[in-house]
Amino acid sequence: LICMCCCFDADSTVWRLKLDDRTMEEVALRDLTIGDSVLSLNPVTRETYWEEVMAKVHYSAFDGGRQFSSMRTLVLASNASITLSHTHFIFAQAGGDEAAQELVRARDVQVGDWLLHHDVSTGETAAEPVVSIEPDVRRQKRSFFLTSPYVLVNNISASPYMGAHPRIAAYQHAV
Repeated sequence: LICMCCCFDADSTVWRLKLDDRTMEEVALRDLTIGDSVLSLNPVTRETYWEEVMAKVHYSAFDGGRQFSSMRTLVLASNASITLSHTHFIFAQAGGDEAAQELVRARDVQVGDWLLHHDVSTGETAAEPVVSIEPDVRRQKRSFFLTSPYVLVNNISASPYMGAHPRIAAYQHAV
């Protein structure tokens, strides 16, 4: 069910909860550890919550952590961007309808589609159009697993799903 070639750029960031003082810090995926709590965004309700990192892959020489992979960079109108493998899932809406987000593969996102961008400082989430795509960039890859189908990567609503069959992913998204 999982294709291990589906990942985010290792330099992508997430928000991690600091347990000592209950504040949050922005951290690169390369620095995540199992047990960290990362900020997630439900694309339907647009509510944020914390989710624990259950596992991670591509973090060492033994599991491909030093390899470079072909990825796509999706750039939004605000210049926010996310770089992920072509088959990784992300929440998007085609054709300018910013209301409903669907789980799609990154390779299927087109210029003019809408992604959700979250402003951590204000707590506001807004749909923004994709204004450009870099179709084939080479980056080191990182993946991590949550029990939730939602996560914020570079403040953009994405999924930790990595290449599961679309019917399975759609079922998991609905649950």
